[in-house]
Amino acid sequence: MKDRQSFSPDTDPNPEKGRNVRIVIKFIRHGERSEDGRLLDSGREDTRELAKSIDKEQFDAVKAIGSNFGPASDVEVKDGNRKMGRALETAHIFASGVDEDEEFTSRANDILDPNNLHAPAPYDHKAMVKSFLPENYDDLPDEEKNKLYKDAHQKALSYAIKLDSPEAMDWKRERAGAFANIIEHYQKMATKLKSGSKVLLPAGTHSPYLEMILQFALVRTNEDGQAEQVSADELGGAFYPSEAYNVEIETDDAGAPLEFGISFDNPERPQGNLKLDADIIKELSAYYEELHPVDKYELNKGNE
Repeated sequence: MKDRQSFSPDTDPNPEKGRNVRIVIKFIRHGERSEDGRLLDSGREDTRELAKSIDKEQFDAVKAIGSNFGPASDVEVKDGNRKMGRALETAHIFASGVDEDEEFTSRANDILDPNNLHAPAPYDHKAMVKSFLPENYDDLPDEEKNKLYKDAHQKALSYAIKLDSPEAMDWKRERAGAFANIIEHYQKMATKLKSGSKVLLPAGTHSPYLEMILQFALVRTNEDGQAEQVSADELGGAFYPSEAYNVEIETDDAGAPLEFGISFDNPERPQGNLKLDADIIKELSAYYEELHPVDKYELNKGNE
């Protein structure tokens, strides 16, 4: 990897800042989990394997953030008294897999935790999962139960992201706004980093959460140069464990922000000339801050 610099705007007292900066936020769903919410070894291994696709020479720094929701693993969280939940640990594993020679210290980020949102879920997730399980589920061998639960959980998540009642739209908008707020934060951070910085930021989170901003803000430039919203059908269902998409935050030679590029690791997701609509990102972020009027330091705790 290139010579590292700390991911901080204050590493040099007089640097040239904000020009030709590139921050790639990799929003990633936690790895495969057990029925009680713990990250499985298979989920850890899947995440390590995916990290091998990253060319570490393209980045000066790799830092991981993530939700700390759910049962804790044995991995310590920086500056905290508890250990990593499945989403933060997934991001930590991904970062470690990109550069095995680096010792990473990953940070919990409350915004990536859906448990901290206000709008109630418009459906009963546990009841929905149960509805997809056979009546004799409790009597089956553990291996078969694990497969059936995984499939039922995925079906329930995909059901949730297709809801469109007024209550569901409020629920989705707050979730989309949370991700927009993170993106906007790092766009501002890009102007403070040393010129030429290239940062990869795996951000571990959950479903149905990381899908919502795509339903509001994902657009494709057509042959006429016009931006068209990507349909929900093309977006597909809920993200699978360890599946991710990448939001590109960049500045030009003068330090001005460029469009938010986006790409999907899964080739079955939308492809082509994709971006997130900057006006919608700004609107959603403002909406989130109206719902969460807290000190900016606390709002973005763990983002630096």
